[in-house]
Amino acid sequence: MQTIKTLAQKAWVNGKIYTVDRDFSIASCMACTNGKLIYVGNSVGLKCFVDSNTQIIDLCGATVFPGFIDSHLHLEMYGDSLLALPIRDKSKEEILSLVRDAVKNLPKGEWLVAGVGWNNEVWQNPDYPNKEELDEVASDNPVILPRMDGHMIWVNSAAFKVADITDSTPNPEGGVFLRNIKGGLLGCASNTAANLIRKCIPVKTKNQRKKALLAAHKELLKYGVTSVQELMTSQDIIEDLEELFNDGEYKIRVGCSIDGKLLIDTEQSNIEALFENLNKKNITDKLRVKTVKILSDGSIGAQSAALTEDYMDSPGNRGKMQYSEEDLLRIATVATEHGYQITSHAIGDAAIEAVLKTYGIIKQNFPDIDHRYRIEHFQTITGNLLEQAKAIDAVISMQPTHGPNSASMAIRRLGKERASKAYAVGLALRSQGLIAGGSDAPVAPPNPLDGMHSAVTRTNSQGLPEGGFFMENAVSLKEALKMYTIWGAYAQKCEQIKGSLEAGKLADFVVLDKDIFEVNPSELLSINVLHTVISGEVCYSKE
Repeated sequence: MQTIKTLAQKAWVNGKIYTVDRDFSIASCMACTNGKLIYVGNSVGLKCFVDSNTQIIDLCGATVFPGFIDSHLHLEMYGDSLLALPIRDKSKEEILSLVRDAVKNLPKGEWLVAGVGWNNEVWQNPDYPNKEELDEVASDNPVILPRMDGHMIWVNSAAFKVADITDSTPNPEGGVFLRNIKGGLLGCASNTAANLIRKCIPVKTKNQRKKALLAAHKELLKYGVTSVQELMTSQDIIEDLEELFNDGEYKIRVGCSIDGKLLIDTEQSNIEALFENLNKKNITDKLRVKTVKILSDGSIGAQSAALTEDYMDSPGNRGKMQYSEEDLLRIATVATEHGYQITSHAIGDAAIEAVLKTYGIIKQNFPDIDHRYRIEHFQTITGNLLEQAKAIDAVISMQPTHGPNSASMAIRRLGKERASKAYAVGLALRSQGLIAGGSDAPVAPPNPLDGMHSAVTRTNSQGLPEGGFFMENAVSLKEALKMYTIWGAYAQKCEQIKGSLEAGKLADFVVLDKDIFEVNPSELLSINVLHTVISGEVCYSKE
């Protein structure tokens, strides 16, 4: 009996299509029906899949890649950063001027919350800022200015007052109120200390949350992003995304990660109800709620990442773990019992070691599961951490722009020897065989081409540092592309449906105005996205 082939609703011809399949083959045509590819190949093979009803789109020689996957970002925070006071990459003087102007339009007592974020490393004086500087320009409104890494905030006296935090307030577990030389509050707070102030900000409305999510969605499409892994997703945001998908307003595929803290702060009966509710939120191929995130430490920039040795510029300080080993294991166990993938933010080597130990115990206790544990950032590589990660098949997720953007700070905080193996994408890749790539937006812009550029050149968008940040940790362009396509899909346990352009997979792809393999790597940042296509539908076209 002869098999009847499915006919295509749409077909794309005359393109240079990098499939990123196992053979890294290049096709000229592809066709889809109901949002999935049914053929990828040449014009001869395509004839069997088209008829007079098929819509034919001529690519006119343009270059096509699988839709880009950002494996680590924060949707709501990124959207907020697009809508809030823009302080990113600004000098301290510029930021203070922006705050002065902004509070003129606010009623007395109303909060001013800026977008992410200030970076003292690019200031003339890289010392942490103080509250008195903010008090001079905003005395009547509580002000919160997030640092670029999201792990520290700069606030004024009014914000401390609303939060009822004084010079005598002790540091909470997992956080620090920075102090001046007299022992008083400096004006910066990290991690859980920052959270004590953040919780005083009025809760956003559903409309405000959706506005932020849609702002992020619009920008991501411009970058050719078709899938993301959202880290630390609140239940409100999951419900908002569910509504946006059902209303047809959201096209980018989203993987959500709930906060592991919920699994130790919630009664057992409520935990069961939580997972029962979350499991109802999954929308096939669109919204995936199957990951638990553990925030194990802070950041190098905020001196809160947990290290095994002191910070070079802060003797006696090794950062802080956010959880005990017992709590790490409890979170990971509960997540695994409910069929959820575990991903852990771990930047300092002490945090990475603690997380790997936890993962090893989980693997022993649940030997027959495809755990595919993830470690986000993996920034400080020492000892045999990579060997430990390889032994338990952990997936490392890194953000290539972080290294060049943090070069001088990393050397000052860690010393040259440790910094030479920090943010080391190439070193990790050679050990693990694959790395998932992301932006950590709003910490960095979610442009995958920017990430590929940094992965290959070890420089940032300004071409710094000159000569690249420890070039031995660079990767090839082909590897960089895989970080934002098939390896990103693998990290989400979704490599069977996306990440490459093959028959049976989703018709998600990006059309560029240049071939990334035919330009100098320094030119990657000048390449434009012409079209972003999801499920065969054009969701963005460059004007």
